Amino acid sequence: DWKGLGLDDYPKIVKHPMDLGTVESKLYDGKYKTIQAFAKDMRLVWENTMAYNIEESEIYATAESLLEFFDKKFEGIEEFVTRKKEKESKEETPAPPRKKSKVRTSEKKPEKEEKKSEKKQEKKKSEKKSKTPTHDTAKWKECEEILKSIMSKPEAEDFLYPVDWESAGLHDYPKLIKKPMDLGTVETKLQQKKYKTIEAYADDVRLVWKNAMTYNIEDSDIHQTAKKFLEMFEKKFKKLNKSIVSDEVKIKKEKQKFCDILRGIESNQKLASLVLMTQKLCPSAMEMKQGKEIVIQISKLDSTTIEKLMKAATED
Repeated sequence: DWKGLGLDDYPKIVKHPMDLGTVESKLYDGKYKTIQAFAKDMRLVWENTMAYNIEESEIYATAESLLEFFDKKFEGIEEFVTRKKEKESKEETPAPPRKKSKVRTSEKKPEKEEKKSEKKQEKKKSEKKSKTPTHDTAKWKECEEILKSIMSKPEAEDFLYPVDWESAGLHDYPKLIKKPMDLGTVETKLQQKKYKTIEAYADDVRLVWKNAMTYNIEDSDIHQTAKKFLEMFEKKFKKLNKSIVSDEVKIKKEKQKFCDILRGIESNQKLASLVLMTQKLCPSAMEMKQGKEIVIQISKLDSTTIEKLMKAATED
């Protein structure tokens, strides 16, 4: 905040301001088209600091050190990406063209075969969708917010990335820490929906702090910081859990109400439309018994689907 600090010459010297918070937001929003664009912004943070501050200052030395640290880390990432692209390029090399058959064939599949193929693809899509863990948007959004609030704190800097124990010469680290974890990894797993339950997410966050407390002595700053963050997280997660329990009770009542509504529907047409709607919204809740009877597994319906089905069931 150059205005608040009275640094009137700052915009004259620093033409393109940048900070780590902005980089994180751009990363999260998918605004970087290449890793080089991301690296450029990261370097800009340190280069701006070094451009504005005198070489003998502490902040200049810190920025210089962090720039060197980043460049070293990024070099490894670039090498990994290059190797991956080379591997993919080899895998995608087209096979030699096959000799043309002298038998003339129709480009269009027979109608029956085409319909069978379409049904098979729809079935695969349905099975894939049913195997994917459902994610209550509000619940997982709250998990993300908890993580963000912790990661934004300056004291969390040591926990944002995996511990580089080899560079730091901490050769006993892998012996003491059997399952390393860091907040950046948790964030990535959250974004990629790798967690099937919020407890699995919470276990990973706790592991970050417990690993730090296991490896560092109790009197150390990092042990005490980890302990503070663990207590903070438990407090926030307890609050989230309470709201989830409350929501689960509400959903249970809604499911019971929907069951009662279904029992009272006499129109076969109305029931058929609800079955089709369920198949579209939540295929994993559908079950065919003995090839004739269709059963809706109410327990597998999420709150959004229940809400839509109830609205459709009560409409005239």
